[in-house]
Amino acid sequence: MTAARFAPALLALLALAAPAFGAEPGQRGIFDLPARWDLSIYTLVVFLILLALMAKFAWPAITKGIQAREDLIVQVRDEAMLARKEAEGIRADLAVKMGQAQNEIKALMDEARKDAEKLRATEREIGLKEAAAERERAVREIETAKGQAIAELYQKSVQLASLMAGKAIRREVTPGDHSRLIEESLAELKASVN
Repeated sequence: MTAARFAPALLALLALAAPAFGAEPGQRGIFDLPARWDLSIYTLVVFLILLALMAKFAWPAITKGIQAREDLIVQVRDEAMLARKEAEGIRADLAVKMGQAQNEIKALMDEARKDAEKLRATEREIGLKEAAAERERAVREIETAKGQAIAELYQKSVQLASLMAGKAIRREVTPGDHSRLIEESLAELKASVN
């Protein structure tokens, strides 16, 4: 597995070193440096040793750190998705509760309106009953006053009749006397009422 990772790097090194290996003595290689076999081999050996040391000691630690970071990113992403789902659930629950609260408020308002209407109707009935009772009381008082006035009138009429009878008995009544007696009686009646 490790060799498969480093194979592209090794091939790239060999491709760059190829002109140096094929160069004749005295010719220039890559980067305008003189081509030398011995330095190329030493460089290759040092590179391979460094590559082996890196593969054995550095790459596992680097790979482990990268894997830990990747795991942390995946964990944070999963936690964020879970938190998002929970937030959506809470939002849905809140929307349902808000709808229920709106319905309860509407029901309470309707009930309050009905209670107000009942109260108004009750107060109206009480007012009508009180007005009817007041009217009946006034009618009774009027009837009582009327009865008293009729009784008084009856008593005055009786007194007047007895007065007229007394005057009539003292003498004989002619039609002129009769008219005069009625007028006098009416005048006395008017005077007694005032």
